[in-house]
Amino acid sequence: MSAHMTSADMGKEIRFSVLLGSLIIAVVVAPLLEATRLGDLIQLSCLTLVFVSAVLINWQHRTKLWMFACAAIIALALHWWSFFLPNENVIILRYVAGFFFLGFTAVLLLKSIIRSEEVTPNAILGSICVYLLLGLMWALGYSALTLLEATPFALPTTPPGDSVNDPPSLATLLYFSFVTMSTLGYGDITPQTDLARTLTWTQSVTGQFYLAVLVARLVSAMPRQERSERTKVVE
Repeated sequence: MSAHMTSADMGKEIRFSVLLGSLIIAVVVAPLLEATRLGDLIQLSCLTLVFVSAVLINWQHRTKLWMFACAAIIALALHWWSFFLPNENVIILRYVAGFFFLGFTAVLLLKSIIRSEEVTPNAILGSICVYLLLGLMWALGYSALTLLEATPFALPTTPPGDSVNDPPSLATLLYFSFVTMSTLGYGDITPQTDLARTLTWTQSVTGQFYLAVLVARLVSAMPRQERSERTKVVE
């Protein structure tokens, strides 16, 4: 039984590592390449990798797996459809679908972390994944907002390669998303509409609550883990 659990934990750790790696590529590498000729394709491929990795997290839970797979297929279909056949309505739908899919993934991962009785590598990897998922999720939400409203954000300058009338790039909105969630508050990009302000403050509050809940949960789990380890040594 112990060997089986160890094997299951190792498999789960690998899936968490794959998700974390795909998220790092999506939020760090893809934005750096967004201005290149294949930038859009690279960005979409990275998002596809994130969605697939999120589905694999639930590999052992068949009900969740099918539910996640269907949601991912819908989101990815909209993403690739808008890539090959650009349409503003479909692009908005793809961002909204991605927003809810990543949000649902983050919630389930957080529930798994909170229910964990020990501070394991999976809990650490999962907690990092949740933070990056929240940042990417809100960036997609901001992207949808830039298409729904004329000027939801005030930018100091137009990013290189963008037209003055173009909405902010996903790279720019990823930057704004993580700056907002970490409450750095540089102020170089500011929300101008009620909906933009609402999205911004909800992300800021969510990020702070997440860190507070996560730290409290991990700290409370440590004494139990130490007692459990001492009991095993005595036995």
